Amino acid sequence: MFRVAVLSRWHPHESRYTPELLAAPDCQVSCVWDIEEERGRAWAKEIHVPFVKDLEQIWRDAQVDGVVVTAPTTMHKEIILAAANAGKHVFVEKSLALTAKDAQDIQKAIESNSVVFTIAYIRCTTGPFMFAKTVKDSGILGDITMVRVRNGHNQGLNGVLPDYWFDPAQTGGGAMTDLGCHQMYLLDWMFGTPSTVNAMYSYYTSRAVEDSGVVTALYNDGKTLAIMDSSFTTYYSPYTFELYGTQGTLLVRLDQNGVEVHLPKDAQPWFASKYEGYVNKEIFGDRARYFVAGKALPDAPSPLRSWIDACTKGAPVLFDINSAVRLARMVECANIAHRTEQQCRF
Repeated sequence: MFRVAVLSRWHPHESRYTPELLAAPDCQVSCVWDIEEERGRAWAKEIHVPFVKDLEQIWRDAQVDGVVVTAPTTMHKEIILAAANAGKHVFVEKSLALTAKDAQDIQKAIESNSVVFTIAYIRCTTGPFMFAKTVKDSGILGDITMVRVRNGHNQGLNGVLPDYWFDPAQTGGGAMTDLGCHQMYLLDWMFGTPSTVNAMYSYYTSRAVEDSGVVTALYNDGKTLAIMDSSFTTYYSPYTFELYGTQGTLLVRLDQNGVEVHLPKDAQPWFASKYEGYVNKEIFGDRARYFVAGKALPDAPSPLRSWIDACTKGAPVLFDINSAVRLARMVECANIAHRTEQQCRF
């Protein structure tokens, strides 16, 4: 039995991970800890596990094999350093840190203590995005000249997000620093590291952190322009991922439950041989439009499940400390670019 301590109910994604742990037959939630004792005790009572007030007790506890870190982003470094030095495996919500230096310090602790580390890149296991990477890697779209990823919601307007979500002392930033991580790690997964980064943020609600932001970056030696945008203040924003190539286009909208691909019509035999479940929707001259239904694009096991398997079965670590360090650097570059109103070299 793999025994896990969940560290804080601060991040909204805790509600994604704890139920998954509780439902896993090979896992046990040993205890929980929170920065707010009252919230932590209520949470522990709700899921019928002990509440631990002092993190040192968890570090000393041989009955805890690993920790899930959903604490404030600004506390990640101190928590993960202590966890790694205590020999606990680590699963962490993004972003790992707010600077590359802090992320590299964490990396040293992870590697020197030989603990298994995974970061929660949930969109890299989402079926449509996995399909997009497969199509992109096949080369059928030609050279990718532009990519755009958008993720937004209205929870900065409707009171769903707690007040502390807009406190830079806890979050380190706003819409781009947290929600924008999804866009950043998706592009890292598909294109590697950028050469240069630009950013612009807005503050519609006049809070201390940005509630909307746009980051642009150049990949592939400047041949691929990427646009990443996030917002807490949009009434409705479908999660979109768009790849524009010299020989084809791929469009993902998660609310449409599928992926749209535009290719020359003579590519149909190749496309049909590779991808079951596609529908040839329309043909416009030499261009054919295909739609691959979501039911043909299942999700992979979650990052949390992959972490558990890596810890208990020696399975490969999919989203490792190196990728987490790169994300921290990307977040840092975006914040520097916005603050200085200048391009930041990665």
